[in-house]
Amino acid sequence: MDRIGTAMTSALQDLWVEGSPHPGHGVPLPVISPSTGAVIAEVSTPTPEEVDGACALALAAHQDRRWRRLPPLERQRILMQAGALIRAEDRTLAQGIAEEMGMPVGAARFIEVPFAAATFEYYAGLIPQIHGDTLPMDIPGAPPAYLAYTLRQPVGVCGLITPWNFPLLLPSWKIAAALAAGCAVILKPAPESPLTALRLAVLLQKAGVPDGVVTVLPGDDRVGVALVQHPSVAKIAVTGDIATGQA
Repeated sequence: MDRIGTAMTSALQDLWVEGSPHPGHGVPLPVISPSTGAVIAEVSTPTPEEVDGACALALAAHQDRRWRRLPPLERQRILMQAGALIRAEDRTLAQGIAEEMGMPVGAARFIEVPFAAATFEYYAGLIPQIHGDTLPMDIPGAPPAYLAYTLRQPVGVCGLITPWNFPLLLPSWKIAAALAAGCAVILKPAPESPLTALRLAVLLQKAGVPDGVVTVLPGDDRVGVALVQHPSVAKIAVTGDIATGQA
């Protein structure tokens, strides 16, 4: 079984940085089943210094073009494979979602999991359509050799913050769109439901997303605030609490 397994476990789960689990040295985060009140796992959280280091690594992954330099059809194939891997793990993902946030297993398996897979497939289909345009030069007296064009470029590292209630689908919405655009991402899932997000990172690596392009930093709003204020993060997508939104 992977270090971040498909089933929920009482073992300490690590951060996901540079394509592998890394221990965080912040206060461990208990994951409590709302169905039983039992602690089903503990998750590492990063210190401010570790948030800073993770942001620097994500920026390096963006700047060395390890993801965006791949041909569009290769990136499309990888996101399609991510969708296929999510579908292949529908039972274990659904069971994990039910354990950590209380969604009925049937709803998780037949609604959240397939919708998350379809999200990656949808954005995979958009990748070949991301292109610039050439524009006519209707400027009187302009030399005919002039050429005007637009070029779409990845914005950089995207900081993504998601709530507890759809722990697979909401991260998928944000991650798939950013990856389709060629960006690196740092996800901070809700403290109530980080395990599914960590499993999603493993599946994305298995699909072929290069190491360092997807980072997962569990934690409370202090981690979210550190993420959204970090100068290496170029764009923020937040569905979360007021404190993080105001930051």
